[in-house]
Amino acid sequence: MNKRIPVIDITLINALTELDIWLKKNKLSIEMKILGGTALHLHDIQIARATTDIDLANKITDDSIWETIKQIGRHEGMEENWIECTDVAIPKDSSFIKHPIFKQFDCIEGSYIDLKSLVITKIACYYDRLHIQLTDINDIEQAISEGFKLTEELINKGIQFIRDTRPSPIDEERLEGVKQDLESLADNDAS
Repeated sequence: MNKRIPVIDITLINALTELDIWLKKNKLSIEMKILGGTALHLHDIQIARATTDIDLANKITDDSIWETIKQIGRHEGMEENWIECTDVAIPKDSSFIKHPIFKQFDCIEGSYIDLKSLVITKIACYYDRLHIQLTDINDIEQAISEGFKLTEELINKGIQFIRDTRPSPIDEERLEGVKQDLESLADNDAS
């Protein structure tokens, strides 16, 4: 069985290419530690929605790079913040995987979060956005449908991660709802 090549929206590739050219011209470089939908795509999880942004776990501090990112976003018909340094907490034991798609760039080093850690962050984001949007739970469900095993241990790690990283007091009713939703997904996968 041939593994599919992960699909990243061509607009993102074009924007990254443009950014890489500018970085090289200005003798600058950046590191991208990727989270979110783009990381799911790099894991070959084909989520239903288009992903034309890149969420980063690390910071880019150079203002000229940010201005260029905004300009490229406008030029490519995307949001100005198509690269975004998020404030999403990630598990301390997360690892980041280098991806060959970034070999084409001279000044952009790209890696993406391991899938278990990504699912834990998705669990926490689902807690944060429960009843507002369903993208996080849908992403977890898609990962399961493509072979990811959502175990009781991982659900418990996600719940503990919420307790460790979210401000007190924790909404216990909401947390229980998240746990039940995840257990339901895991049960459906087992059947």
